Amino acid sequence: MGIKIITNQQIAGKIVIPEAPISTEDYASTELRYYFNRMTANPAEIVKTNEAVDDALIVIGAALTNYGEERLTYADDELHWYTKNGKVFIDGGARGILYSMYDFLEALGCRFFTPKAEKVPTYKEFELEDTDKRDKPAFESREYYFRDTMRNQNFSVKCRTNETTEAKYGGPYRLANNCHSFYTMLPIDKYFGEHPEWYAMYDGKRGRDENRGGWQLCLSNPEVIEKIVECAREIMKRSPNAQLINIQQCDFGRSCECEKCRELDEKYGGPSGLMVVAANAVAEALEEEYPNTLIQIFGYSYTKTPPKNIKAHHNVIVQYCPINGCCAHPIDGGCDWAENENTRENIDGWSQVCDHLSIWDYNVCFWHLPLPYPNWHTLQPNMQYFFEKKALNIFSQGELRENDGCDLDELRCYLICKLMWDPYCDYNKHLTEFTDFYYGAAAPIIREYIETMCGIAEEEKICFACYGRRHPGNRKFDYEPFHELFAPEYLEKYYEILDRAEMAVRDDTIRRMRVNCIRLSLGYIDMRRRLVLNDYIDPAEFNQYIEDCIAHNITVFHAGNPHQNSVMNMASKYWR
Repeated sequence: MGIKIITNQQIAGKIVIPEAPISTEDYASTELRYYFNRMTANPAEIVKTNEAVDDALIVIGAALTNYGEERLTYADDELHWYTKNGKVFIDGGARGILYSMYDFLEALGCRFFTPKAEKVPTYKEFELEDTDKRDKPAFESREYYFRDTMRNQNFSVKCRTNETTEAKYGGPYRLANNCHSFYTMLPIDKYFGEHPEWYAMYDGKRGRDENRGGWQLCLSNPEVIEKIVECAREIMKRSPNAQLINIQQCDFGRSCECEKCRELDEKYGGPSGLMVVAANAVAEALEEEYPNTLIQIFGYSYTKTPPKNIKAHHNVIVQYCPINGCCAHPIDGGCDWAENENTRENIDGWSQVCDHLSIWDYNVCFWHLPLPYPNWHTLQPNMQYFFEKKALNIFSQGELRENDGCDLDELRCYLICKLMWDPYCDYNKHLTEFTDFYYGAAAPIIREYIETMCGIAEEEKICFACYGRRHPGNRKFDYEPFHELFAPEYLEKYYEILDRAEMAVRDDTIRRMRVNCIRLSLGYIDMRRRLVLNDYIDPAEFNQYIEDCIAHNITVFHAGNPHQNSVMNMASKYWR
């Protein structure tokens, strides 16, 4: 037996929230009203009351008690909604109450693909099957570092990520400070003059590496450990409810080379041991006052390999970063790239050192942002691998830029967010639903484009990482964009597929524009190949490509570079 949700093109009752709702209850009700107004072209009514309303249909949060319903205890991100006695009851944790509301709307056929592309069905009548759904995510913290989720809190909560900050969106998974925290905890420009001994030694000198410009701390110095503990305590005073504080090295790949650090590196099997020493000191100092806060270090760069002869404190967590792994094949098999094997060994090793694991994953080619990045077949197996290794948190890095991209970036965002909630979800269903709506009649052809490129990478054992594929010692080909995948015969095949896709939506302005945008991905590699390998391209053609990119709001080609620099780098005829 079902429940009437829409009848005679009207919502079949009122939306009820408490008389004095908390911000998430109030926001949930206004979101429901907005989508019901779109579904029916008739207004939905919200009632704020602590009394039962006879014609209530949807009851949210504390208003459940108006109807004698017991409110249960939920984790922050746990959702729960159910039908009973002709009503829909929506509840959950701090963020879960919003996830419940959006999950209910999805049961009515809504889909939240991008901030600018949502599927909202229209109904004259709609009956919902009786439901009692309680669910929570596979990972506690889920963050996708991408424009749509990071810049748009309204969309982020629809994706069920939890990097949002405003209370009405349920608030964030609470981080006390940012990553690479040594930059801000002991900034070299502030302390080096008085305490040069706090900073790493390179080639016999303290301070910055003169050749590479970066710096680290000298973690064998007891004063440095004391200062890190002092800084961590001050940070926690400002964020006493934080679930995580970062104690992490700067983004620079060289540890201190002083005699004492080298001696301890030998003892611990590498520089990661001293990072555990620092984290343990912070953990022991803060545990009594902040028992629910985890102290997070990196398994990254020179601390990627787990240490020996030391165990992390029980509230220390390692954030492992498989930055050089092959993105064309799953971590747990599929190619013979040594870095994937190293990742498996390192994750297993860190699990013996720390009680908790976090993952910083990579889903972008930093030096070639417009480039096709065919990691579609690795997204689900890798997320399942992280879950099975008992990862607590997932930070998935796309590219946080203000402008747009052309490599199906929105689809990747949608799928990664679904997988962070449930690594065992119906991945193909989500991919099909997105492409069917976003690309219309071209959708099957876009899926063919994806499968063709992934298939070639798999069959030909073409491997690539988030910086392209490096040729050491050859500046011209430094971080080349894995050009085997874009050999002329393959590029011709990809263009032919997109030609058919454009033809399929030739009378659909919006979808034709979206398909045309994908072509700019191929145009990027075509442009770069001819500039670098042939050392020439017609200036009018080059200029037209830049003009087309600007028209699609694609103005950044390399991470961290403004548009003008990106164009200069392309004209300079280097891959990177």
